[in-house]
Amino acid sequence: MTRAANRPQISLLVLILLTASVLLPGNSGLRALDWHEILVAQTASEMLQRNEFLVPRIADEPRLKKPPLNYWLALAAHRVMGDPGTSHVSEFEARLPSLISGLLLIVVTYGLGLQLSRDPRGGLIAAALTASSLSLHTFSRSARPEMLYALLCALMAFGLVWAVRRAMDGRSTVAAAALAWAAFGLALMTKGPQFPLLILLGVVLALWLQKPRLPLLKTLHPWMALAAMILPLAYYGYIAFQFDDALSLWRSEMIQGDDVPFWYRPLRFYYPLMLVASLAPWLIFVGKMSVDVWKRREPIALILTSCVLVALVLVSFSGKLREHYTLPLVPLCTALMGWSILRVFDSVSGKTAQSRRFNLLVWAQFALAGAITVTVIVKQASSIPESDQGIVTSYALAWLGMAVASYALAIAMLRRNLSTAFAALVATVLLASGAYPWIGGWQSGFAQSAREFIQDMEANLPEERVLYLDQGKHMLHFYYYYGKGNLEVLSLDNWQPSKDSDPVPYFITSLARIKDSGIEGKIIFQQQSNEADADDTRVVFQPSPGG
Repeated sequence: MTRAANRPQISLLVLILLTASVLLPGNSGLRALDWHEILVAQTASEMLQRNEFLVPRIADEPRLKKPPLNYWLALAAHRVMGDPGTSHVSEFEARLPSLISGLLLIVVTYGLGLQLSRDPRGGLIAAALTASSLSLHTFSRSARPEMLYALLCALMAFGLVWAVRRAMDGRSTVAAAALAWAAFGLALMTKGPQFPLLILLGVVLALWLQKPRLPLLKTLHPWMALAAMILPLAYYGYIAFQFDDALSLWRSEMIQGDDVPFWYRPLRFYYPLMLVASLAPWLIFVGKMSVDVWKRREPIALILTSCVLVALVLVSFSGKLREHYTLPLVPLCTALMGWSILRVFDSVSGKTAQSRRFNLLVWAQFALAGAITVTVIVKQASSIPESDQGIVTSYALAWLGMAVASYALAIAMLRRNLSTAFAALVATVLLASGAYPWIGGWQSGFAQSAREFIQDMEANLPEERVLYLDQGKHMLHFYYYYGKGNLEVLSLDNWQPSKDSDPVPYFITSLARIKDSGIEGKIIFQQQSNEADADDTRVVFQPSPGG
């Protein structure tokens, strides 16, 4: 292979290494797990404790809302990296599957862009847009299964697009279809069938509308879905057989209800807006992409567009508003944007009216990327606790200094070499995002305060005690992960005091709940609250014997 042929792979490798260097900081135990992440880490830990790997449990209760693939990967990370003498899945181990999935998503996006544009540059641009998108940096640093799900949905879309491209070229589609259906099966074991089915529906609809039509059976080989669904069907069947309420639970997750009328939900335009926001800071290129899709009518571009539009329309009827629902669509959009931007790179030479418009668009995009980056950095930096300012000085300023230098290079190269300027702009966004963990980004205030409260409680309470949780369902999961001993859920209203109570129990509650109960006792300690209503301050309360 010649040196020239190696360049796209080398560029992709550099992009992945740069992204990894940005995503790694801030994933250790220094950053507490938020309440979504606790569900993954504690469930995986309890799987290991019980040596029971089919039925996920948390706080001794079955957790059937999510399939187990993400838990299994967290366990695999613990097996490889953790202490073999403990069953406690650490923060980093719980987040590692998402981090790796984020990096692999960049590779899959490269493949999507390559299939669409038939040019490695289109794949590299798409990969760079994904690597520097807001959503990737949010969910690759989280233990939640969203990034793994997005990876598998994107891999499925890549397999289907690859199969269509090979069918258009008169070549065998068996390997491509096998990849798509394998990703489909794994996605079912991660979060369920919603988005894989929406992507499949978008592909089938686009192929059905195209003239001339490709033979669907020979192109997509749907019989492979039977093999891909053996494991998911076996798992879901086992759970449904073991738990009578499993089917109703899954039905409620699939068909979510709320007070908003069904017909009105799409009119909120929540998911289209969230998808555009997740593509920040490349918002202007979204408009350019839309124009090119409409004008050029490229078959693969229409297939990806069909997937995005079908998914957006149908998910808009969902009863719940969840920002991560659009995450699987990001790589499809960045592949389309990479294909569109490639035209800009090839059309800015000369002084035609079209070239001037392209130049204006590119300059506007560069300015917007810089403005959004600066705004986010300033907003995060303004909320730094005084105790953490030393960390910012020693770590974040170095990242930000490199980002400023990269942005200056991007602007300097904008008129001379657009490709180099664009690469420098991507590096700017990546380097700036590397400062986020050091200046408070991606840190849940509730998670940090809950962990500190539990640590203080463990230091102040005797080892032998009866501990109850009076309110706050998430605190239960935090205690099981960060605390010691047993914790039961019991309201102060339901506690029956007795003079013979020994030892007297402790309650995790609030000042307001103590006042409402009218029970006498003493506050062992309390966590300071910055809220206007001091009655909401979290406390540990010990009732007096006999009430």
